Amino acid sequence: MIPADDRARYVQGYPRLAYFFSQCPRYLHLRRFAALSIRVQLFRQHELAMMEANLLKLEEEDDSSSANKAYLCDYRHLESDSQRDTTGEMSKRRELYERIETTLKNYGK
Repeated sequence: MIPADDRARYVQGYPRLAYFFSQCPRYLHLRRFAALSIRVQLFRQHELAMMEANLLKLEEEDDSSSANKAYLCDYRHLESDSQRDTTGEMSKRRELYERIETTLKNYGK
């Protein structure tokens, strides 16, 4: 017998209850918290919409500026070690992309 399969190894309370449900899953009923989950998704959606609007605004500004236009066709300019980023503008854009990525991951959960 594998030690983890021995009921006696699980102390009273949640550890033993979890063991019981692992052995008899038909008795397991957990609340989904659907309304809370949807609220969080709506919040993340709002965050993403605001970040998207910010990104679109930056791209429009960059399209009319010769200094930052290059990154619109070549993301290498967003690299943190870019020598051309003397003003920190590319760092700002890279950070926005990273925040968007993190929020998108959270949104998908």
